[in-house]
Amino acid sequence: MPEKTALEKPQSIFSMLDSADFKGKLAKALPETLKVERVVQLAYTLLRKNPTLAKCSPLSILASLADSSALGFEIDDVLGLAYLVPFKGECKLIVGYRGFAELMYRTGLVSSISTEIVRDTDRFSFSLGTKRQLVHIPAGTPAKDGPANWRGAYAAVQFITGMTDFEYLDKAHIESARNRSNGWRAFERGDAKDNPWHTDPEEMWKKTPIRRMAKRMPRSVVDKRGDLMRAAMLDEYGEKPGLLIPTDTGWQVNPEPELPAAAEPIAPTLEAQLQESIEDVEQRKKKVAGKNKKIAPKASADVPKAQIPAKIDDPYITQKQQTDLYNSAAQAGWTLDEFIEYVKKNYKSIREVRQSQYAALLAKAKGNAR
Repeated sequence: MPEKTALEKPQSIFSMLDSADFKGKLAKALPETLKVERVVQLAYTLLRKNPTLAKCSPLSILASLADSSALGFEIDDVLGLAYLVPFKGECKLIVGYRGFAELMYRTGLVSSISTEIVRDTDRFSFSLGTKRQLVHIPAGTPAKDGPANWRGAYAAVQFITGMTDFEYLDKAHIESARNRSNGWRAFERGDAKDNPWHTDPEEMWKKTPIRRMAKRMPRSVVDKRGDLMRAAMLDEYGEKPGLLIPTDTGWQVNPEPELPAAAEPIAPTLEAQLQESIEDVEQRKKKVAGKNKKIAPKASADVPKAQIPAKIDDPYITQKQQTDLYNSAAQAGWTLDEFIEYVKKNYKSIREVRQSQYAALLAKAKGNAR
């Protein structure tokens, strides 16, 4: 866990923003398109307009500003690239769908991007396989428009090579993503006054498919997707408390997060209930098969902890290597819960992974063959 900084001493968030220490660290992270004084001035304006945000943990505000600035985003209510949102006393950085689109353009791989809502009255069809195709003919926006008459959303891109790709998510999958958000759960329980899924549903519906597409952008010879992957990781991990640690230079992945006890679940969609029923049946089949037949252990290419005896000269991996594992897993499409569960199953915890095991676990994280 990172050491506490001097900025954690009780003082006004405004005096922290104006400190030479924070400005110096911010200047090192900023791209040429942003200036320190402008970032600080925009933060002043935003915090004065939003008293609830100003009451958040000062360090979480500084971390969110540092990361948004490093991504080249100005925080305001106009551009919609990214937002600072208060949640349970902490400031969260929320990357908007326009922010993800901007980062995709910056990779130099994309010539055009579109994100759209598909409504019940629209003509819409798509096909997968080797010839992916999407056809969307809008019927116009109805007088009473909202999630009740939305059937899905998609992000479509055209690459500079002329090839195209898209990511479509139907209503069930988008609602499933929403229901996994702790912010939405808190709003549903009445513990939070508002949530972006409630105040800006169109923004969140459009962001869900474009964030998923961001994780599988093709690699170039010189990979320019670092900011894009960073944004996807911050946006996904930031939805659950304790997975990221605020510092005055940005958010860091918590190498050993204490996952909160599961809150009362929101009623799942019909699709989710069906999937749970299928998984339950499959688990019962496996149990019955296990009682009737002893299955020989299957050789694993993952080289779990039990297969590599601990050595005195085989130290644990560093915190930077732990963070690299989490980031690589996020880039490959793992959710944090999935990766933590895999690590616990094979290595007990991320802190107990040895240097001799690091390469195999990193390959597993990048391969996403779970």
